[in-house]
Amino acid sequence: MEPEKFSERGQGILKRAMKPPEPFKEEEWKDYKTAVERLNAPELLDFYINNNFNYRMDITGCKNAKYVFSIKYGDCDDLANFGKIALRRAGYSVFGRKIRTGFNPEDGHMGSGIILKDKQYLLVVNFTKMGNRMSGPYEKISDLDNNLVSGKRIIGASWW
Repeated sequence: MEPEKFSERGQGILKRAMKPPEPFKEEEWKDYKTAVERLNAPELLDFYINNNFNYRMDITGCKNAKYVFSIKYGDCDDLANFGKIALRRAGYSVFGRKIRTGFNPEDGHMGSGIILKDKQYLLVVNFTKMGNRMSGPYEKISDLDNNLVSGKRIIGASWW
């Protein structure tokens, strides 16, 4: 992690969250409602997801965010939903994006993020087997979509 790349506010949030011996292990991070309220910056949410969730593929659909928080694993749609809830709670204008790359349910990807004041898109939750990867901002939604599916052929995209 390179804290100097974060905003001054983001650096402060990360510094407070990374109290020894391990970040996010204090009692106040164990309660869903409190944790979601504390995840009030995109940088912090990205860091939190990477340090608290494991990827597990599930084609049954998006699980409830509170349940995902309690089991500490999920796939792209589960964490995109969790992220969308946390970012909305923090007051951001949020989006969810679903990309289809084939005709099977597992042929695609979902992510979520925020719409910045200049109408650009910041992809905050892009959760894969490799962890979460925040990126952007993107001026064009097509650029965001291509990043979300790593350049695979897109056959459909939708907001959610």
